[in-house]
Order: sequence, then structure tokens, then C-alpha cells
Amino acid sequence: MKRIRIAPPPPSANGRAILKIDAAPDQVRTGRVWVGDWVYDHGFTADAGAVAEMVASELITNALRHGGTAGGVIEIRAFLDLGRRAVVEVLDASDRPPRVLGDDLSGEGGRGLFLVRLAARELAWHPLKGGGKAVWCVLDAERE
Repeated sequence: MKRIRIAPPPPSANGRAILKIDAAPDQVRTGRVWVGDWVYDHGFTADAGAVAEMVASELITNALRHGGTAGGVIEIRAFLDLGRRAVVEVLDASDRPPRVLGDDLSGEGGRGLFLVRLAARELAWHPLKGGGKAVWCVLDAERE
């Protein structure tokens, strides 16, 4: 198991777009599509949108499975940092640090953050005031 570094997300160049979804399996798709559309709408390639959807799906699923949010709400944030890079952040109710379980892609389950780490320039998390955490990543994405 590998730890993910603790760090606040990079400063935002613009206001954050925020989506709140119910912490329910049928809402993962809603969050995934919202992030992909946001990335595409901000001038990134269609391929970047697809990568953003995969990353969002993994982060949202982790929040649902391990984030202590059952029956609650998962908050998803997207913004451009000062370098105009796309940042995706998912908040959940758990104080437990996220962990990368391994790099064996033949196993079942537990590889989501490993995939995110491969698809992102940066991956980190930070505790939230009042409890919970935010897991964020800077996408390795190209603009059109």
C-alpha cells in the first residue's frame, strides 16, 4: 500500500464549479459525465474529457465505498488552477487517508487510485475542517 501525499489543492484561477450528488451507486454516472463535460467545455480535448470521466468515476466510487457518505452527499469540484490546468476534487465524510493498494492491474478491485495516479499529473488529499477529506488531482490533459 502506498500513501498519497497530503496537500491542499492548487490555487484556483476561476470560481469552482460544484456538483453535489447523492451518495448512491446510480449517481456515479451523473458525476462522471458532469466532470467530462466541464473539462470539454473549458477547452480541453475530447480525449481529456474521457480521461477526466475515468478519474472522476474512480474518485466518486471511492468516496461512495470508503468515504463514510452512505445516505449522504458527495461533493465534486472542478476548476482551473493558475497554470490553466484542470483540477478535479471529490469530498467525502471519512477522515481516513486514501491509499493506493498496488500496481497489479490483474487483480479485482482496489486499483482505482493507481489508475488515477497514472492519468494525473498530481494526486493528493487533505483533511477538511469539521471532518472528512478532499481527494484531488490535476489532470494530465491537453487543450484543443
